[in-house]
Amino acid sequence: MGVKNGQTDIKKVSRGPRPHNSPNDFARVASPIVAQPLRSTGGWLELYAYICPQILHTHVGYGIDDPLDRDLAPGQPVRNDTWFANLIWDPSKYFRAALEVTYRKTAYLGVPNNQGTGIQTQFQFRF
Repeated sequence: MGVKNGQTDIKKVSRGPRPHNSPNDFARVASPIVAQPLRSTGGWLELYAYICPQILHTHVGYGIDDPLDRDLAPGQPVRNDTWFANLIWDPSKYFRAALEVTYRKTAYLGVPNNQGTGIQTQFQFRF
């Protein structure tokens, strides 16, 4: 869902154990300390808009994963924030080109924090 004809939708906001393969999943399903699912708060929000219907659209979003610190072992992420924006061009039903910029900031338990920006491109040929 998203922004289309003046309507806005929120994709997902959740609280509790992170399901595997969620957008902000750190590939950790269980705590190494207590061998049970990590307790956490988090979720993500995505809005999209069609700039030129069927040809050009954009997605903008934010995600957060904030597990309960006492469930973590040293070196595991204690918080992850992600911002992203992209532009997707579909000039025909056979070709797509896209560009996405992502910013991530991650805090770890007992090791230095990390942050950075990534840029990804996509060129897709459909048959």
